[in-house]
This record gives sequence, C-alpha cells and structure tokens, in this order.
Amino acid sequence: MNAWVAQRADKALQEARAGNPKALDRLMRVALPFNRPHRIGIIEVNEEAVKVSLPERRSNRNHLGGMHACAIATALEFSSGASVLIELGMRDYRIIMSRIEVDYLAKPQGNCTATSKRNTPEVQGLSDVLQKEGVARVQLSAALHDARGEHCAQALVHWHLKVWGNRG
Repeated sequence: MNAWVAQRADKALQEARAGNPKALDRLMRVALPFNRPHRIGIIEVNEEAVKVSLPERRSNRNHLGGMHACAIATALEFSSGASVLIELGMRDYRIIMSRIEVDYLAKPQGNCTATSKRNTPEVQGLSDVLQKEGVARVQLSAALHDARGEHCAQALVHWHLKVWGNRG
C-alpha cells in the first residue's frame, strides 16, 4: 500500500471510529469499484456495529423483481468486512474473504440495511495474533433487514487476514 493511500485510509478509519463514516464510505467506493453498481454505503458506525445500506434499485433486482441474492450477499460481506477493517485498519493487514454462508429468510421489501457487530470477541486480540504469526482467520456474522424491519438474511463471513508482504 502506498503512503498516500495509507494516510487517507488512516484518516478515514479514525473518523469512522469517531462515528463519522462518510470518509470511509468514499474510500470504500474507490477501493472496491466492483461494488459501485450496488450503491452500498456505510450509514452508521458506532461502538456496537457497522451498518450499511443496500438500496432498492433496478440493478439490485433479480429477474422476478425482488432483491437479488448476490446483492444481499454483497451487502452482508461489506458490513462484516467493514467491521474487521475498522478494528484492524488497512495499513498493516490484508483482509480477504475466503468464504460466505448466507441464509435467505424472507423476501426483502424496499431498501435494506446490513449490520455487523463490532468489538466482538472474535476480532479482539487479532492484532497480536497477526503480529506474532503473520496470518489469522476470523468469522463474523451479519444480518440484513428490510425497510419494514424484517430480518431477511443472515450470513457468516470467513475472513483470512495477512500481514502485508506475507505470502502465506
């Protein structure tokens, strides 16, 4: 990671941890251009959770007119990954999704919100493990609710974390 990107990332993460996710949201749109068509956005970061929005729009719908399963999975991955990223930062570590398990519970109506918890026992202490071993794995869950507040999907996202430069 070059110094300019690292500096911008550090500042965006610091602002997000303080409850202002706008800079991190902009950074994620640049860093993850393949997510841009979904228009997923970070809407809230607090001590307990990261929340992202998944708007109901034509490009997020399937052939039956409902929210596409892949758009839902992407929002769940995004919130879970943002949670890990906010805790660990991106200057020292690569955060790679290795697996996602999604349970689709109900057909969403309207805009959706995906939420992943922060400061979980799974994430606490990862920096120490990464510094010692150079690699770590963690699983974080995320939930998706629709505009009515109905729980529509649940995911378990598996993350593979590596120190930059570590090939393992």
